[in-house]
Amino acid sequence: MNVASRNSARTRITKPPQDQSVIKGTQASMVCGVTHDPRVTVRYVWEKDGTALGMESNPRIRLDKNGSLHISQTWSGDIGTYTCRVLSAGGNDSRSAHLRVRQLPHAPEHPVATLSTTERRAINLTWAKPFDGNSPLLRYLLEMSENNAPWTVLLASVDPEATSVMVKGLVPARSYQFRLCAVNDVGKGQFSKDTERVSLPEEPPTAPPQNVIASGRTNQSIMIQWQPPPESHQNGLLKGYIIRYCLAGLPVGYQFKNITDADVNNLLLEDLIIWTNYEIEVAAYNSAGLGVYSSKVTEWTLQGVPTVPPGNVHAEATNSTTIRFTWNAPSPQFINGINQGYKITRGEHSAPCLALSCSAAEQHTKVNSQKDGCPWLVGVYVAFPFLGGGSPGSWAPRLSLSIGPDCGRELGLFWNILAALPELLASPQLIAWEPEQEEEVTMVTARPNFQDSIHVGFVSGLKKFTEYFTSVLCFTTPGDGPRSTPQLVRTHEDVPGPVGHLSFSEILDTSLKVSWQEPGEKNGILTGYRISWEEYNRTNTRVTHYLPNVTLEYRVTGLTALTTYTIEVAAMTAKGQGQVSASTISSGVPPELPGAPTNLGISNIGPRSVTLQFRPGYDGKTSISRWLVEAQVGVVGEGEEWLLVHQLTNEPDARSMEVPELNPFTYYSFRMRQVNIVGTSPPSQPSRKIQTLQAPPDMAPANVTLRTASETSLWLRWMVRKRELQAHRLLP
Repeated sequence: MNVASRNSARTRITKPPQDQSVIKGTQASMVCGVTHDPRVTVRYVWEKDGTALGMESNPRIRLDKNGSLHISQTWSGDIGTYTCRVLSAGGNDSRSAHLRVRQLPHAPEHPVATLSTTERRAINLTWAKPFDGNSPLLRYLLEMSENNAPWTVLLASVDPEATSVMVKGLVPARSYQFRLCAVNDVGKGQFSKDTERVSLPEEPPTAPPQNVIASGRTNQSIMIQWQPPPESHQNGLLKGYIIRYCLAGLPVGYQFKNITDADVNNLLLEDLIIWTNYEIEVAAYNSAGLGVYSSKVTEWTLQGVPTVPPGNVHAEATNSTTIRFTWNAPSPQFINGINQGYKITRGEHSAPCLALSCSAAEQHTKVNSQKDGCPWLVGVYVAFPFLGGGSPGSWAPRLSLSIGPDCGRELGLFWNILAALPELLASPQLIAWEPEQEEEVTMVTARPNFQDSIHVGFVSGLKKFTEYFTSVLCFTTPGDGPRSTPQLVRTHEDVPGPVGHLSFSEILDTSLKVSWQEPGEKNGILTGYRISWEEYNRTNTRVTHYLPNVTLEYRVTGLTALTTYTIEVAAMTAKGQGQVSASTISSGVPPELPGAPTNLGISNIGPRSVTLQFRPGYDGKTSISRWLVEAQVGVVGEGEEWLLVHQLTNEPDARSMEVPELNPFTYYSFRMRQVNIVGTSPPSQPSRKIQTLQAPPDMAPANVTLRTASETSLWLRWMVRKRELQAHRLLP
């Protein structure tokens, strides 16, 4: 019994230390669990590779009361076999375990970069395998520096067993430097030394110059412009450019120009043939040779000007505001280029903007205006611009042009360029002007009629019953040809406008005197005046008299005392009675100056209009003939200028009105006055401050230019009218 008890209490290691693998700098712990008789004292002794550990002299090593060994800040010197020995009166025991300390791999050694002898644009890289940090290598990371640029990752996972790699797809004439590092499960080691820098030899450029553009400058020169090939395809330092050119479509050889300065990106080809189509190509070169030529661009030298005007020109008035033109086109041999079509320009005469839009199928163009009283210069231009090869017989309508208003400064051009544009079709031009006002001109553009020999065009919006000189001319791109002999044409007679300054005087109980002035717009020969009067709202009391054209006043008699009458005066021509001017007056009661409107309100605010509501002021014992609207525009406040922005005539019972033609996105304050035959009232109180809404731009882009880009494309450029867009708050 005692023997069995002693055997069961024998000292032995029941929880031995285990092999360990730790990362450098971390702590390693090895346990040594012992079973023993509680009455027996146990002593632990740890050895490394057969040598006892001196724990007192090494603070990194610690032994706890349970016999476990702890090593902090592990490093490669701690690698080895550790043995736990247990010594006691109850017996001795020992167990061993291995400690492995892992760390980052070392840098690859002896990296060398050399040009490949078997591959173009390739470099061979070799190195020696580094110390793996006691952990198998997972991969290599390869970085590259091109032309001293910052390092970038070239290959993120190179085989860990490899000691060489070929780097392909490099760019000629560039220098390269490499470095690499090894990666294990601990992490990425240090990079190797940088290789010597290796430069690839130059090669001829492998891409043509970009954005090659040709434009005719004179009738014997063409300007060529281009940009260098992409840098990645230059393959060396560019030395210059070769330009080759020849007549388009003809079996002739090339001519060459050599640009020896790579910084020059344009050339003026001179001494060319007048009005001739050329094919042009550009290639770059470096020390290794000539690169790739660009795609062909074609361009015409410019034209001369016509030497004869259109023939058989005839102009006649069709109504009071329109003149009709007919003419024959000049013979092509005298046009000296491509006819540039019929277009519209305008003179400086506060005239409304004109708009023209017509299809190629139309045989005439009509130009409309919203305002009479403008002198017009009208003539005819002819044009057929086209691009690339072809002959006049092959011209077809491929371009639609429209010309729109631009707020009274100049006409904007809008191009609707249709697909596959080998040629452009254009139109003719008309001119008319009042005698002694030739400097104030409007030119009307219309397309030619290819089916008929006679061309037809119209100019509208002219002054009524006014004489105009008319003429026709043909132009090409360089300039205008001679005008046809001017013809004097008078627009037709029409009914006159309203008489001027209707007034009353010498007002008695049974009579008064009515005075007026001739109409500002007679629109013909005045044949007389019609004067009518009736008791207010009693048409059965109307009395009418017709007066000679020299009469500008009339005494109305037979009136009833203290009665309100409506009196009307209208001028007449052979075409009929003109617009009526009317007012009310009370017999025996002289009219007075009216009072100011009140209760001014604003509604229906839009981009270009608002609606004003108001209460009329004192009418001055006569009817109100006109309402005036004044506004402060942009800057609103006391002391700011008031401008007349609208007036409404012959609406004496008005209580609201629309105010049109305002500026979009602009601050306004309004006030009103009312006018009778005596004069104008004081202004009303100002309205509240409002802001009109935004609107799309009404200005066309400026400096629009259209140039040949290739046989099937155009180069269109323009400038934004920034100030006008800022006025509409569409640009910052």
